[in-house]
Amino acid sequence: MAKLYPTDYQEKDPRKYLFNNPDRMHPTVLSKSLSNYLHYYLLDLMESAAEHEEYILVPFSCFTWRRIRALKDMNYFSFKVGQESYFMVNPLDLKQLERIKLESYLNELKWN
Repeated sequence: MAKLYPTDYQEKDPRKYLFNNPDRMHPTVLSKSLSNYLHYYLLDLMESAAEHEEYILVPFSCFTWRRIRALKDMNYFSFKVGQESYFMVNPLDLKQLERIKLESYLNELKWN
């Protein structure tokens, strides 16, 4: 399955560039690149935890609000990274429409 983050995000770690060139990076650029890096890093960590439990990460945008409420009532693990929220869901528990929405979401990502 495609990833929710670019696979080469660790190569673009802004901390390495900042360490080697402390005067060359504007604070706004550093802040933006560091927040992107940390976003991808957290998604990577959560995806590895989900794979350990044989679950997948699914963004809230792939669910209806009733389904979100039902998943929360069934105590599925949800978390928020930045402004996006995700569920750790067993792939067998996804409905057909949710699978289609997840596939279209993954296709829209620029690195897939």
